[in-house]
Amino acid sequence: MMASGNLSPAELVSAKLTLAYHLHAAASHDAALRVYHSVDWAADTRLGVLDGDAAVVDRLRARCLQGLSYELAPTPDYALALQSHLAAVPLFQSLAAQPSFADYREACRFLATALFRAAILSARQPGHAAQTLAILRTFHACSASWPPTFRPVQRQKLLILYLQALYSVPPRLLSPQWEKEALLALKNGQTLLEQTTTFPRAGSVNHPVIRFCQHAMQLYTAHPRSPAMSTHVLDLLWWATTLTFQSQSILRFLIRILSDREEYTDAKRVFELYVGLVLKARQTAQPEAPQPISSANTESSPDEALVKEETSSSQETDDDTEFVSTLLAGAKLLTRMDQPDEAWRYTSLAGDVVQVTKLPAQKKALEVKVEEAKGIVRMLMARSVSSLSLLHDQLQANKTDVNPHERAKYQSQSLNHLVFSTTTSPTPTSLYHLAHAYAQARQIPQAIDAIHKSLEMDEKNVESWHLLGVLLTSMRDWEAARKAVEAGWRVWEERDERDRQVNDSMVDGESDQRESREFISKDFAAPTAAAAAAAAAPLVLPTGTFPALPPLPESPPTSSQNLAQVIRLRMTLNMIIEKTQGCEEAMVKQQELFAFFSARCSLVVTAKQSANANAAANANASGGGREEGFDHRYGPGYRRRRNTHSRTSHPTYTYTYIV
Repeated sequence: MMASGNLSPAELVSAKLTLAYHLHAAASHDAALRVYHSVDWAADTRLGVLDGDAAVVDRLRARCLQGLSYELAPTPDYALALQSHLAAVPLFQSLAAQPSFADYREACRFLATALFRAAILSARQPGHAAQTLAILRTFHACSASWPPTFRPVQRQKLLILYLQALYSVPPRLLSPQWEKEALLALKNGQTLLEQTTTFPRAGSVNHPVIRFCQHAMQLYTAHPRSPAMSTHVLDLLWWATTLTFQSQSILRFLIRILSDREEYTDAKRVFELYVGLVLKARQTAQPEAPQPISSANTESSPDEALVKEETSSSQETDDDTEFVSTLLAGAKLLTRMDQPDEAWRYTSLAGDVVQVTKLPAQKKALEVKVEEAKGIVRMLMARSVSSLSLLHDQLQANKTDVNPHERAKYQSQSLNHLVFSTTTSPTPTSLYHLAHAYAQARQIPQAIDAIHKSLEMDEKNVESWHLLGVLLTSMRDWEAARKAVEAGWRVWEERDERDRQVNDSMVDGESDQRESREFISKDFAAPTAAAAAAAAAPLVLPTGTFPALPPLPESPPTSSQNLAQVIRLRMTLNMIIEKTQGCEEAMVKQQELFAFFSARCSLVVTAKQSANANAAANANASGGGREEGFDHRYGPGYRRRRNTHSRTSHPTYTYTYIV
């Protein structure tokens, strides 16, 4: 009939599209493509046996099937397949204004398929994150009017791909618009999952919700100091607990974000729940192996060791690496709460897990982190029993269980742990803490040697320069101490200026961006570096699966922590100036410090107020290089207490470990 020439142009187009549809259904994809090649796609799209929207829907379906035929042909052509799928979008837009889903369900069905395949094909290509993101934006804009029961599994997969594409945006392109888009994506994803998933039955796991929360945490780490992002992700995690049953990963994420928000009481409760849950799960997997937590004063491992949990498709359990990292994060949390004895219990448990781990490739790295953490906690425990006033108070209270040798024992154990860590795998962080442990034990030459090695590995560490300056003052090398402290100050100013330039490039009127990035240290560039690397990698593997998510990076220090860092640094510098140049010059520097402090405090307060206002606005609009373990942010800082008993004697200073 087509060859007879008796068909009108409109009928001929409809006949070709129908024939190609039949050939595609019969898996004759090459033949179907030959028919599609003979179609005049530039002709009027509303021309067919049935004119108007019906003809447009026929062409939309044909474009979708043409793309599928390119993919399924014996010699696939994915570039042409992508072009065919994307050609369906303008056809859908040419339909009647605001088409209802009920009247145009067939068009929505083929549009969803075309955009789904286009997104997958684009995501498989390295370096095409921007194109993939544009396709996903189109899909989610169109799907906003679809009922939740329409293609739920397909939409859940594209939701995860959408979040992954947002995270892969290069750091220099992060903006308030990006944050608003991410918050809206999280809100829409939460709504979708709430309507398409239910609380899991016994023995099953709500994987869509868990994957969604994993990607939400990746977005949070890209912008961790945004109040709007932090609040939204925290609410999302609490919501996820209502659709999951004892999810270890959800609890682990809650520990992280609550600690970042300095909500330590809630973070501790969640951490204790997490540890109990993991231990019970491992005990259930191996009922013959008890899972005790060692005593705070026990240095050796318990007789019954932990075992790695068995994994299955119906269970969601953390492996040894995740468990140990969370134990160390919990110990860090407890040190912030001034509970070093409790922190020691969990670092000991982490050591027990490492000893029996079935992950030999990670055992050495985990052991180094655990030893470093143990050294830091023992250092804090030595401090807690070293105060003569504390000893006096205990004796006055008729407590006879005070051991005057505890301080020396804890200091010795701290040095042993840190020496092992730095000998096995030295890092700037571990060497820094080793230097502080030596200083606490009054071994100043060894402390100076350790801090020099730390600075050789990372000369941009402000706290290391500060500690070096403090150690040199104890050696009465005032000039060298001044140079060290000034070097640390220059590093801080360079970092601050760089961050200010980044903030100035942000869109005007969004001061919450400035507050969240103003004091971010270069040491904590891991989130943006990971995102930059992710932008060059394919978002979907050739097998059709998503690549493994990178580990969550360390959180950057807050603005108050960075401000306290530079204030301590300048106070030490003023002390050195007072010693070397006299009180008059020191008084001038002290006034400069007061002015700096006043200016920065007013800036931070203003930024926080604006950030809170913007966070509330975003919530209304949307609906709602350090290693793992410890670092100086909860570690050494120094207070000066001057001995004023004699104006003629040298001033003496006591340096106190600050949590």
